[in-house]
Amino acid sequence: MDVKTLNSVELRDQCKAIWGGVAWPGKRPGCAVVIGMDRKMHLGSHDVYLLDEFESFDTRKLVRQCGVRDLKYSPDRWIGEWNNDAASRFIQDMNAEYEQGNHSNSKVHRRKFTLKPTPILEM
Repeated sequence: MDVKTLNSVELRDQCKAIWGGVAWPGKRPGCAVVIGMDRKMHLGSHDVYLLDEFESFDTRKLVRQCGVRDLKYSPDRWIGEWNNDAASRFIQDMNAEYEQGNHSNSKVHRRKFTLKPTPILEM
């Protein structure tokens, strides 16, 4: 993948998959990341690139920044701990705001933000 900045269409052309991930704050700040897997094979596998990241102790800010990155990169899926009560409430609030905005004269259509669990988080 080139080091230059890519627009969303170019990024999708370069990436086999784009995923987002979030870890909620605790003793350390939480973080959100977006990664892209290169379409081209390299040494028998696909290279994975960090496209974006954000850290914060504030769960609400972290959820909001996930929303920003969701709009910017449209990851195929977001993974993370989905049963965090505070984060779930902030996600519901953010999605309600998106729903209201989608029915207004806004030209930006926001999709619903959802987290999917992974087996590794259940271990």
